[in-house]
Amino acid sequence: MSDDRLEDFRRILSISTVLNLPIQPEQRFLYLVTQLFSDGIRHAGFDGVSFRSSLGPGVNPACFIIDAFRQVPENESVMEVRSLHYDLSPRGALAQDYDRAKYERDEDSPLATLFDGLSRKA
Repeated sequence: MSDDRLEDFRRILSISTVLNLPIQPEQRFLYLVTQLFSDGIRHAGFDGVSFRSSLGPGVNPACFIIDAFRQVPENESVMEVRSLHYDLSPRGALAQDYDRAKYERDEDSPLATLFDGLSRKA
């Protein structure tokens, strides 16, 4: 592995982490990022994608082919969500007058810096 390949790997992991962040209803505009990636994947010839659930264990499939599935009569059901649990913890925040010189910047890739910042765990 070279440093360039490791940097590519870091970026891929950062993108994956960002795409798996739960999106609050008031931040629905952030779905544009996932839609952009999905559209690029679809245009590259893939039939679908799968991604980790941000609300629980498991994987969510997304198929791009409209007629890939058919309904199986009498196997459908409607489910009611009776419980949903969020585990919240406080995170540090920068003061409004923070010293920008104390924070490392990635001059080569501002997008990678954004992804790294969003994907860091407290």
